[in-house]
Amino acid sequence: MDPTIYLKDSLNIIAQSLKLINSGQTFFYRVIALQLRLILCDTMRLHDEVIDISLIRRIEPNIQLHSILVDADRTIDPETLSLENWLSTPLPGTKDEPFTICKLIRQVCDTDGGAHVDQRANLIFPPNYREWIIRLAGSVLSDLKKYQR
Repeated sequence: MDPTIYLKDSLNIIAQSLKLINSGQTFFYRVIALQLRLILCDTMRLHDEVIDISLIRRIEPNIQLHSILVDADRTIDPETLSLENWLSTPLPGTKDEPFTICKLIRQVCDTDGGAHVDQRANLIFPPNYREWIIRLAGSVLSDLKKYQR
């Protein structure tokens, strides 16, 4: 099936989830995290090799996303980054053990109910991680608006 159809569906799911969050159903950040993973950083293993199967790489392999400034006013920087650099951006407040955008998305999916639940007590999330998922969703929707229907 055409990956563009899945991308459009994922972007619509994110947009609807943001509306639900704004109406008080804040737990939809988990749905957003799963869609962000499908779009930006999904992988599979084949013969011990990690293969990127993210939707955006199949559609637009050299995609550039707007970097997100991590300053207090939470503005979006006009500079764009490659997907690899964007996903590698560390979140604020995680200096001892840097938490990148990709690690945040994957951890919410893998342990916090996006796709799986892992209740180990030693799991660590960055401060305001739910808000970061929501903020990342808004940025991705903005950058990928040409794929929305």
